[in-house]
Amino acid sequence: MFRAIVLALLALVAVAGCAAPTQEPLRVGTEGVYAPFSFHDGHTGELTGYDVDVARAVGEKLGRPVEFVEIPWDAIFAGLDAERFDVVANQVTITPARKAKYDISTPYAVGEGVIVTRADDNSIHSLSDVRGKVAAENATSNWSQIARDAGARVEAVEGFTQSITLLSQGRVDVVINDSIAVYAYLASTGDPAVKIAGATGQRSEQGFAARKNSGLLPDLDKALDQLAADGTLTRISQKYLKTDASGTTKPQAGKEDSGSTRSDTQLVLDNLWPMARAMLTVTLPLTAISFVIGLVIALGVALARMSGHRVVTGLARIYISVIRGTPLLLQLFLIFFALPEFGVKISPFPAAVIAFSLNVGGYAAEIIRSSILSIPRGQWEAASSLGMSYSTTLWRIVIPQASRVAVPPPVEHLDLPGEGHLAGLGDPGDGRDAYGTGRRRADLSVLHALRHRRRLLLDCLHGDVGGAGPAGAASGEIRRALTLQRRHAVFRSKRREPRAEHGVSAASRRCSPEARQARAV
Repeated sequence: MFRAIVLALLALVAVAGCAAPTQEPLRVGTEGVYAPFSFHDGHTGELTGYDVDVARAVGEKLGRPVEFVEIPWDAIFAGLDAERFDVVANQVTITPARKAKYDISTPYAVGEGVIVTRADDNSIHSLSDVRGKVAAENATSNWSQIARDAGARVEAVEGFTQSITLLSQGRVDVVINDSIAVYAYLASTGDPAVKIAGATGQRSEQGFAARKNSGLLPDLDKALDQLAADGTLTRISQKYLKTDASGTTKPQAGKEDSGSTRSDTQLVLDNLWPMARAMLTVTLPLTAISFVIGLVIALGVALARMSGHRVVTGLARIYISVIRGTPLLLQLFLIFFALPEFGVKISPFPAAVIAFSLNVGGYAAEIIRSSILSIPRGQWEAASSLGMSYSTTLWRIVIPQASRVAVPPPVEHLDLPGEGHLAGLGDPGDGRDAYGTGRRRADLSVLHALRHRRRLLLDCLHGDVGGAGPAGAASGEIRRALTLQRRHAVFRSKRREPRAEHGVSAASRRCSPEARQARAV
């Protein structure tokens, strides 16, 4: 009896093992950060999105469980080649180059080029209406080439979000992009400030990518055809995009895939001259203007830092701390994008000049201040004894010397990347190098000023200059100038000699009995 029970249990286990599914899981590579196609739900943390739901539906049709492998887009095809997963589901645009290297399924998402304008703009309905307008496009995208061919002036941006922001702020007139990206933006934001005004006729198709000759392509195509036939793709598209982007309609004849019109080499060649022209007409003028204005601002801020007024000094300190404590990119963003939110709209070139000038002023202010402080205090006192005012001393004596010390550091650290941004200006340091250079040149300018003053007074004494004062006053001026010159000569002689200690000169120390005894030993 016991043997019969054991045999029955073994038979049940064998039957259960035969009935278990033998299908391996379908491993799908995706980003997981590309909403609304592949992202994590903010409430549950579950991976979801248009591409994710389509991949799960395909797995159900194939009878295989789906396992998702999250990987950055830059490494997604390398992961596919390394067999980390079987399929890529991440809005892979179908191009001839990808078809030659991978097995590409039939499209499960189809978009077309659309023309996006502001909601209150009724002047654009088709591609022919774009001529003479300003379009915001990625400089290397096919949409920018379509805009140029249509006669639009293209403002280069990094991505679609910046394009829509510029359009909403009224800085550009039109944006041409893929309808899927536009639908995704409208579905996630519900922005009422923009609308789709027309279509360009250019199509883009997205499908799954698998390794070449992996054997998955027939099954993927069959499953996608079934999902398109039963309306599953349409329902998923409506869920995430609020429109039907499933690609159930056939492509129009004669319309090329927007992702396959130009190769990478052609993109570089097409944009080489526009970028060189932009460097000559925008980058270099922008740099020169911003640098000059920035030095003027820096001089004013440096003088404010040296002011005896607490409020003025405090404001200068705050300005320097804010400018040097925030990235240049943030300063550009605030001036160009944040100010329009308060009704202040500035064109791109003036906005860049303002941002770069303020940045140069914040960094160069400390350089100029340390250079001014490197001028010996004795020069100020000598100029004051000659009757010069503070401003005259500053502009005639101090600034000419300080400029020779202050200008090289910021010029040496001036950087010009290809896009025309000033990457930064050098650290001014503590001014000790500037002090040493200024001290070596200190006596020259004062000596010239004294000689010039003496020559003028002698001319007045002999009546060579009209309007001279009485001879007695002139003689007093001469005596004072000669006294200052003698003091300056004494000052220079003391600088050359070693400093005496306790009233004993260096020569006396060398000739002292102790010194002679030490040398004898």
